[in-house]
Amino acid sequence: MFQRGEVYTLSFLLNDIKKNYYILGVDASRERIIQAKEGKYKHWSIRHLSSTEINKYFEVKNNFYYVKDEYKKNVEFKTDNITNTIKTNDKYDIIIIRRVLIYFNNEQIIKILRSLNRILNNDGILILGHGEFYPILPEIFNFEIENKIVIWKKYNKSNSINIFPFKDEKNNILKKIFPILIL
Repeated sequence: MFQRGEVYTLSFLLNDIKKNYYILGVDASRERIIQAKEGKYKHWSIRHLSSTEINKYFEVKNNFYYVKDEYKKNVEFKTDNITNTIKTNDKYDIIIIRRVLIYFNNEQIIKILRSLNRILNNDGILILGHGEFYPILPEIFNFEIENKIVIWKKYNKSNSINIFPFKDEKNNILKKIFPILIL
């Protein structure tokens, strides 16, 4: 992963395994959305990538690194506030929300988490930022720990939920479009 590049990092990964996907990146900052749409990064943001990865995913122009168009085709960005975004009837297989809930009070956090649960597909997963925990989470979501990462799963009566919905129980890649929301 490269800095400020969660949307494109996921696009790289899903594209590499030849998945059909749709990623919606949402931020309240219009400026951040403009930057994200451009897909333009300085070397510092991608410094942890190998030269092979840089050549595969980026075009270099005037000392800037631009995400190649093939990785932008299933990606959309939207300027919006999380409290509006979660009012949707759209459903997502994966929701990633990092360093957002810290700006809300406890009552608002509970409403947001309940809404995120509502817009997750069955067997969908919620990924929060490292170290983010809210006492209400275990009441709304099941969880698993995978490689020291807590994966919150939509509460489901079945305990046999695959935490990575793009693979089946035999680790085969499934053929479907996976909508992903990144806040």
